[in-house]
Amino acid sequence: MAVHPRPPRNLPRSQPPPLLPLLVGTGNLDTPFLDEFHALLTTLLGFAGLAFLYRNRMKAFALLMGLPLLLFPLPYYITHAEFRYRLNLDPLLTLLAAYAVTQLAARWPRPQH
Repeated sequence: MAVHPRPPRNLPRSQPPPLLPLLVGTGNLDTPFLDEFHALLTTLLGFAGLAFLYRNRMKAFALLMGLPLLLFPLPYYITHAEFRYRLNLDPLLTLLAAYAVTQLAARWPRPQH
């Protein structure tokens, strides 16, 4: 029985890549852990910020912030999931993540003195 070598990694895929590896920064096999952590944290907090915007009756602003998150990277989601194509969304996700942190901090119970 002959052992077949693995095909090169740069061949086109027959199916679209999953969305989750792109969002969490693991589109490449050699992505450093810090990049993966940053991507996961900004993604989770960014979408939480988007949800807080929607819940705080700023639905039009949430739509304005959410559309670029869905439409801009759509061609990259379909063709190839690489971390570098996510970098254009980082400023928007960082703003949404900061909003989520401020909303979570406002809801955090404060100690009584």
